[in-house]
Amino acid sequence: MEKLTKSHRPARMDALLSSDAVLAINAEGIITFANQEACELTERTMNELIGESIVEVYASIELARAANRKIYRAGGSIVDMESKTKTKSGKIIPVHVSASHLYDSNGKYIGGVGYFSRYKPGMIEGLEGIVEEAQLKARVEQLEAKMDNWKKLASGLGKISKEAIRSWIKSYTPSKKR
Repeated sequence: MEKLTKSHRPARMDALLSSDAVLAINAEGIITFANQEACELTERTMNELIGESIVEVYASIELARAANRKIYRAGGSIVDMESKTKTKSGKIIPVHVSASHLYDSNGKYIGGVGYFSRYKPGMIEGLEGIVEEAQLKARVEQLEAKMDNWKKLASGLGKISKEAIRSWIKSYTPSKKR
């Protein structure tokens, strides 16, 4: 079984502890990573999410296709796109998605990573007087930094087995006292 190196751990811990739902997919659109917030947002366990198509997370196939189209048109990344996700019980939750396509060193598409934030009224629309330009710029820079971090991290994802990731996540998941 492969072990994650220490160089992978800080970025993975950041993803695991993120207040946003974080999902990573392979080139076929299959979820290969999900943090706890992604599990809570979708009402699914990590085992239910990993191996599932990313399309199942969106409220409809049309919304999943729209997100993918927008990423391609934007040159590979989007920030704070409005969309909707669907929980396991069928509840529709408005979200903002920031996502990026990931490529290997030869420029071949290898997957993507996305951050899903629960929708907060006034977050994007009606920016006049609600969100100062500096706040918006800071949020964009924060999300771009997360994307850069994920791009660096993802360059080695193809070499790491799903079992190694699960083992590593389990070792860093605090046990809940009952």
